[in-house]
Amino acid sequence: MKFTKEKLELEDGLKKEWILTNGIGGFCSSTIIGANTRKYHGLLIAPLTPPARRFLILSKLDESIEIKEKKYDLYTNVCKSYISHGYQYQEEFEKDYFPIFKYKVPGAEITKVICMEYGKNTVGVYYKIKTGANKAKLTLAPIVNYRDFHSMNTDHYFNLKQSNNRNKVKLVIDENSQTPIYMRLSEGNYVEHYNDTFSNMFYIEEEKRGFYPEENHCVPGVYEVEIPARQEKEISFVCSLEENIEQVDVKNLINKEITRLGKLFNESLLIDFKKDKKTKKELNEEEFIKQFKQNFKQSTIIWIILLVIGLFIGLDFYLCSLMSDNTISMIFKFIFTIVSVVLAFILIYVFPLTARFENSIKNTLTNSIFMSIQHLPYTLVMSVLAFAPILSFILFSQYCGQIVFFNTCISFGFIAYMNSILLNKIFSKYIQE
Repeated sequence: MKFTKEKLELEDGLKKEWILTNGIGGFCSSTIIGANTRKYHGLLIAPLTPPARRFLILSKLDESIEIKEKKYDLYTNVCKSYISHGYQYQEEFEKDYFPIFKYKVPGAEITKVICMEYGKNTVGVYYKIKTGANKAKLTLAPIVNYRDFHSMNTDHYFNLKQSNNRNKVKLVIDENSQTPIYMRLSEGNYVEHYNDTFSNMFYIEEEKRGFYPEENHCVPGVYEVEIPARQEKEISFVCSLEENIEQVDVKNLINKEITRLGKLFNESLLIDFKKDKKTKKELNEEEFIKQFKQNFKQSTIIWIILLVIGLFIGLDFYLCSLMSDNTISMIFKFIFTIVSVVLAFILIYVFPLTARFENSIKNTLTNSIFMSIQHLPYTLVMSVLAFAPILSFILFSQYCGQIVFFNTCISFGFIAYMNSILLNKIFSKYIQE
């Protein structure tokens, strides 16, 4: 899924959502413009006792970039009293394996990728920032919480305790909790805030569902990174319930997850292919039986019609032979000879047409006559091939046994093969049309 700038307006952007999972009951989810519209949205919803007791840990990570003393807020938040319009700087959103956000401001381009570590309550956010002629300062504001993902936090004061050791921040929001939150940025400085609250984040979808739509979050501090001019810098942020987050390389984590997910995807394709193959085989068998029944019925009726016509012509020839050789007898014999030739032409085309095309019996017989005349050179060649075995008996009757063996083992198959080549050439013209 991919959305370009014209599809990233506020109204549409708030309706389209994405989700990632970690395989143990945790997930991260939001909208394509990064605004949370549900109480279930967040960058880290972690099961404290996997896969149960899911808690909202990291609600959002709001980014700002400052260039030439002008600050650009890249985040989008919805509150009752205001809306931040960071989506205006968003150029693209793409979700294949991971959600990818691309932003562009005067003097900088920013790409953000969000990834979860499989089997761990860990989320990583990878940034690639490309600056122009001026240096820039990137500010990241983690918006955290600690509540059941079905609940809402309306407190204005968070009993927050935190410690910072070389950009690894340890947070304890609930003093009764034995589950600290860990954050780390690959570089830059962390500026601690005291009792800074994000008040009244408004969840549009919760209001639609009839629930109270506003929630408060904790902003423990911000990370600040200086980016020199004309550089392309890679920065990684990690938030986790795992203590050893300094060992998490987000870029490697992304590549590792791509490999894992790619393998799963290929295996699922293989399974689906096998299922499809089996299904197609079953469908082909059903279709063969259906077509066989239909063609058998139609062919039998055509056989009976042609047999009746053939018997009628044979009887007429017999009656003509009893007549004296006068003009009337010769006229009748000529007419019946022409009818016999037409009947022979029909026999060459009618059954291949029945097998190849769906049509009524009347139209199949009519098309047989039409095609035999339309493609007369081919018809004459196939007629000669068809009567060759009979002719061989007439000319070489003294070798009856050999002729039977030759026709049975060789000539009938050869004739069928040659006729199929000629008929395919004829039918292909009508299929193209």
